[in-house]
Amino acid sequence: MGLRADLRASVVTAGLLAVAAIAALLAPPAPRATTERDGRAELPFHGDGAQGPIEGVVIVEDGRIVEVEVTRSDEGVDRRALSADRLDGRFRGLPARAPLAADAISGATISSRRLIEAVERRLGRGEEDRRAR
Repeated sequence: MGLRADLRASVVTAGLLAVAAIAALLAPPAPRATTERDGRAELPFHGDGAQGPIEGVVIVEDGRIVEVEVTRSDEGVDRRALSADRLDGRFRGLPARAPLAADAISGATISSRRLIEAVERRLGRGEEDRRAR
């Protein structure tokens, strides 16, 4: 009877460890910290895409968007709907405030809208952060 109890305890412990490991793998990564230096800010953003999370950073300098970099996205059949070559600088030079007048990517309209919404939300938070200081 003692051997069965030990075996059962080992199986339960292994199951709990497996669940914890899976939860750790599925948890979103810690958000990248906002960095500001010499009038340039790197603002991390995240949003819900049509096919999963969208994450990245919007780089702002002197009140204008320098670049939007998508670091995580599964959008599109080939998972490249929001890749750098598809974005092609479409945010560059826009005023860093909502609403953004960025064009959607042809063939990825819903994903583009979700990206634009995530960036707009982040820019709004960035403005709130600056006013709070």
